[in-house]
Amino acid sequence: MTITYNEIETKVAQRALVDNQGGGTLVPFIRAYVYDDCGDLEATNDTDFDGNPYVVVGTAEESSKKIDFVDELKENDRLKIDVIGSLNLATTAACVYMNQTTDQVGITSVGDVLEMTNVGINTNPAAVDVTSTIGEILFLINGNYELELQFTGDTQDGARRTSKVVLQVFNGVTWEDAPGSPESFGYHRNNASGESTTYNRVIVSAASNSRYRYEVSSLNGTIKTVSKGTSLVIKQI
Repeated sequence: MTITYNEIETKVAQRALVDNQGGGTLVPFIRAYVYDDCGDLEATNDTDFDGNPYVVVGTAEESSKKIDFVDELKENDRLKIDVIGSLNLATTAACVYMNQTTDQVGITSVGDVLEMTNVGINTNPAAVDVTSTIGEILFLINGNYELELQFTGDTQDGARRTSKVVLQVFNGVTWEDAPGSPESFGYHRNNASGESTTYNRVIVSAASNSRYRYEVSSLNGTIKTVSKGTSLVIKQI
């Protein structure tokens, strides 16, 4: 029995479920339970989040990883469904953590490639290669990636310095600032006591075998990084 929205009165309960189709494929959908005047289950109705009929391919299950959400699904002259439930999201396919265990010195206005000296985590399947060329990030698998850089710098003398960090991409001929990449600035007052930390967070849509790197420069003099104060996290999203 197919229940339409116009036939549903008030004795309706609904739940957010997932269709476990195997192989890690989980498709969320809505199951409405329709009860009669005696409280007995009369029928069920499965729809997607747009209110269209949905047919379960695998096994209907409750989601195991909970993320709260409120989603307006369907509204007409007789029924409005607001769902508060949970979704099971796919596991992150790849993530990388890198840090810089030694200072990188002599950074001037010309700009230097930010070199990570330690690779802490690179999950499987490996979608990111950070070992082939120091300072470069090679995305082996096309997709969307979130990069979050923490940069901690200092001066190399007693002057006041300003640092700038930006993400760059190789266009096949030369390196250029990545489209949409923010520029992060730090202010460093003097040597050994002018440390400051800035953050650069960006999402890139990378093609397979595309190359990225971070460039750090000083706008007015010479600066250096601070050991263990600079790190980079990459997540496939």
